[in-house]
Amino acid sequence: MLGAAQDNESFDAMIASILNAYQPPVQSTSRAVVESLPRLKVQPAKEQPSTGASAAAASGAAGSAGDTAAAQGTGAGPSAPASAEARPAGYAACYAGEQCSVCHDKYTENEEVLELPCQHCYHEGCILPWLEQVRTHSICLLHTL
Repeated sequence: MLGAAQDNESFDAMIASILNAYQPPVQSTSRAVVESLPRLKVQPAKEQPSTGASAAAASGAAGSAGDTAAAQGTGAGPSAPASAEARPAGYAACYAGEQCSVCHDKYTENEEVLELPCQHCYHEGCILPWLEQVRTHSICLLHTL
Protein backbone atom coordinates (compact mmCIF):
# COMPACT_ATOMS: atom_id res chain seq x y z
CA MET A 1 0.00 0.00 0.00
CA LEU A 2 2.82 2.37 0.87
CA GLY A 3 4.41 1.83 -2.56
CA ALA A 4 1.26 2.94 -4.38
CA ALA A 5 1.04 6.14 -2.32
CA GLN A 6 4.66 6.97 -3.10
CA ASP A 7 4.03 6.32 -6.79
CA ASN A 8 1.04 8.70 -6.72
CA GLU A 9 3.09 11.39 -4.98
CA SER A 10 5.88 10.98 -7.54
CA PHE A 11 3.38 11.13 -10.39
CA ASP A 12 1.71 14.24 -8.90
CA ALA A 13 5.11 15.88 -8.46
CA MET A 14 6.05 15.08 -12.06
CA ILE A 15 2.75 16.51 -13.42
CA ALA A 16 3.12 19.62 -11.26
CA SER A 17 6.66 20.09 -12.56
CA ILE A 18 5.51 19.80 -16.18
CA LEU A 19 2.62 22.24 -15.66
CA ASN A 20 4.84 24.74 -13.86
CA ALA A 21 7.40 24.61 -16.68
CA TYR A 22 4.78 25.04 -19.42
CA GLN A 23 4.84 28.42 -21.09
CA PRO A 24 2.11 28.93 -23.69
CA PRO A 25 3.38 30.27 -26.98
CA VAL A 26 3.31 34.05 -27.09
CA GLN A 27 1.48 35.39 -30.10
CA SER A 28 2.23 39.05 -29.76
CA THR A 29 1.26 41.67 -32.28
CA SER A 30 4.09 42.19 -34.74
CA ARG A 31 6.12 45.38 -34.52
CA ALA A 32 5.15 46.19 -38.14
CA VAL A 33 1.43 46.00 -37.31
CA VAL A 34 1.85 48.13 -34.17
CA GLU A 35 3.80 50.74 -36.12
CA SER A 36 1.12 50.81 -38.85
CA LEU A 37 -1.71 51.57 -36.41
CA PRO A 38 -2.85 55.17 -36.82
CA ARG A 39 -2.02 57.75 -34.18
CA LEU A 40 -4.92 60.20 -34.41
CA LYS A 41 -6.31 63.19 -32.53
CA VAL A 42 -9.27 62.94 -30.17
CA GLN A 43 -12.35 64.72 -31.53
CA PRO A 44 -13.96 67.62 -29.65
CA ALA A 45 -16.58 66.57 -27.08
CA LYS A 46 -19.99 65.71 -28.46
CA GLU A 47 -22.56 68.40 -27.95
CA GLN A 48 -25.04 67.40 -25.27
CA PRO A 49 -28.68 67.83 -26.28
CA SER A 50 -30.33 70.82 -24.63
CA THR A 51 -33.39 70.41 -22.49
CA GLY A 52 -36.60 72.38 -22.68
CA ALA A 53 -39.36 73.15 -25.15
CA SER A 54 -37.16 75.17 -27.54
CA ALA A 55 -34.67 72.30 -27.86
CA ALA A 56 -37.49 69.83 -28.48
CA ALA A 57 -38.97 72.06 -31.17
CA ALA A 58 -35.57 72.55 -32.83
CA SER A 59 -34.71 68.88 -32.74
CA GLY A 60 -38.18 67.89 -33.95
CA ALA A 61 -37.65 69.47 -37.35
CA ALA A 62 -33.97 68.71 -37.84
CA GLY A 63 -33.84 65.51 -35.83
CA SER A 64 -36.54 63.68 -37.72
CA ALA A 65 -34.56 63.66 -40.97
CA GLY A 66 -31.46 62.39 -39.18
CA ASP A 67 -33.48 59.79 -37.29
CA THR A 68 -35.04 58.60 -40.54
CA ALA A 69 -31.62 58.32 -42.18
CA ALA A 70 -30.28 56.40 -39.19
CA ALA A 71 -33.28 54.07 -39.21
CA GLN A 72 -32.75 53.43 -42.92
CA GLY A 73 -29.15 52.46 -42.22
CA THR A 74 -27.57 55.26 -44.23
CA GLY A 75 -25.17 56.10 -41.42
CA ALA A 76 -26.46 59.63 -40.96
CA GLY A 77 -28.24 60.83 -37.87
CA PRO A 78 -27.61 61.13 -34.18
CA SER A 79 -27.16 57.43 -33.44
CA ALA A 80 -24.65 56.76 -36.22
CA PRO A 81 -21.14 55.77 -35.04
CA ALA A 82 -18.20 57.95 -35.97
CA SER A 83 -17.01 55.98 -38.98
CA ALA A 84 -13.76 56.89 -40.66
CA GLU A 85 -15.68 58.45 -43.55
CA ALA A 86 -17.91 60.60 -41.32
CA ARG A 87 -15.18 62.18 -39.20
CA PRO A 88 -12.63 64.85 -40.02
CA ALA A 89 -9.32 63.64 -41.44
CA GLY A 90 -6.71 62.98 -38.79
CA TYR A 91 -9.26 62.40 -36.02
CA ALA A 92 -9.96 59.19 -34.14
CA ALA A 93 -13.36 57.63 -33.48
CA CYS A 94 -13.27 58.77 -29.84
CA TYR A 95 -14.32 62.07 -28.31
CA ALA A 96 -12.99 64.33 -25.59
CA GLY A 97 -14.50 63.32 -22.27
CA GLU A 98 -14.67 59.60 -23.09
CA GLN A 99 -12.48 57.29 -21.01
CA CYS A 100 -9.56 55.11 -21.99
CA SER A 101 -10.71 51.64 -20.96
CA VAL A 102 -7.25 50.80 -19.60
CA CYS A 103 -6.33 53.76 -17.37
CA HIS A 104 -9.82 55.31 -17.11
CA ASP A 105 -8.44 58.80 -17.75
CA LYS A 106 -10.67 60.99 -19.86
CA TYR A 107 -9.42 61.90 -23.31
CA THR A 108 -8.81 65.57 -24.03
CA GLU A 109 -9.48 67.33 -27.31
CA ASN A 110 -6.66 66.91 -29.86
CA GLU A 111 -4.81 64.44 -27.59
CA GLU A 112 -3.06 61.75 -29.64
CA VAL A 113 -4.42 58.21 -29.29
CA LEU A 114 -3.77 54.93 -31.02
CA GLU A 115 -6.78 53.60 -32.93
CA LEU A 116 -7.20 49.87 -33.57
CA PRO A 117 -8.83 48.58 -36.78
CA CYS A 118 -12.08 48.08 -34.82
CA GLN A 119 -12.06 51.84 -34.10
CA HIS A 120 -11.44 51.44 -30.36
CA CYS A 121 -9.02 54.09 -29.09
CA TYR A 122 -6.37 53.97 -26.38
CA HIS A 123 -3.47 55.97 -25.09
CA GLU A 124 -0.45 54.45 -26.79
CA GLY A 125 1.24 53.73 -23.46
CA CYS A 126 -1.86 51.93 -22.23
CA ILE A 127 -2.41 49.54 -25.15
CA LEU A 128 1.17 48.74 -26.18
CA PRO A 129 1.90 46.44 -23.18
CA TRP A 130 -1.22 44.44 -24.11
CA LEU A 131 -0.29 44.23 -27.79
CA GLU A 132 3.20 43.02 -26.84
CA GLN A 133 1.52 39.99 -25.22
CA VAL A 134 -1.36 39.08 -27.56
CA ARG A 135 -2.77 39.65 -31.03
CA THR A 136 -6.42 39.91 -30.07
CA HIS A 137 -8.22 42.99 -28.88
CA SER A 138 -9.48 42.55 -25.33
CA ILE A 139 -12.89 44.18 -25.84
CA CYS A 140 -14.17 42.91 -29.17
CA LEU A 141 -11.69 40.02 -29.60
CA LEU A 142 -10.59 41.29 -33.00
CA HIS A 143 -7.90 38.86 -34.12
CA THR A 144 -6.51 40.75 -37.10
CA LEU A 145 -3.80 42.57 -35.20
